[in-house]
Amino acid sequence: TARGESAVTLLDPKRANNLGIILSAVKLPFDAMRRAVLAMDTAALPLDSVNALLKCVPSAEELELVANAGVPTAALGFAERFVAEVGTVPRLQKRLECLAYLLRFEGSLRAAACDVAAVSAACGTLCNSADLRRLLGVTLWLGNALNGNSFRGSAEGFRTDALPRLAELRTNSTPPSSLLAVALQHCAAASEEGWAALERLAQQLGSVKAAARLSMTEVADEAGGFIG
Repeated sequence: TARGESAVTLLDPKRANNLGIILSAVKLPFDAMRRAVLAMDTAALPLDSVNALLKCVPSAEELELVANAGVPTAALGFAERFVAEVGTVPRLQKRLECLAYLLRFEGSLRAAACDVAAVSAACGTLCNSADLRRLLGVTLWLGNALNGNSFRGSAEGFRTDALPRLAELRTNSTPPSSLLAVALQHCAAASEEGWAALERLAQQLGSVKAAARLSMTEVADEAGGFIG
């Protein structure tokens, strides 16, 4: 490289220094770098290298400055050589953006597929679990029993956001218990398998817990990006 004392420097010193620092992470000589970008070679340019190059794309003014200097490439400084050899690749910015997309695609697709699978498994559990339906039925029955003297006492359903209140409401028994414990006891009594059915339900709801940690909006946007 032309980093010696005779090297011709044309760019702003701060800009040239920044280019030198960033480009030091790209372990390719400029001629190989240029060929890799032109060939869209993802094997030669991993994502870290592409991201580094995206930070180094020269401006039109920098390209013009180096081109009009009339200095042989070999005599240019390090940053100036990059502008002359790599910066002149046609549509450099767009090529690098396409390379970055190609390199991210497989990982993004795999992550989206895992998220969609988690949501799908949770939906399957919620729709098909007889144990869950039994627990929800007992919950509705308890709610109607507690509200028997009010207009709420003949409800045909309830909102799922009311479920956390089962653990908050306390009974008058000694020792006091939660309405959730009462619901579980009634649910176990209503099943031929007893508490084993509730243990199975707890295992089934593991998929629901995994899906609950996801943002449904983000999952839909993520999956939609691959479809449309």
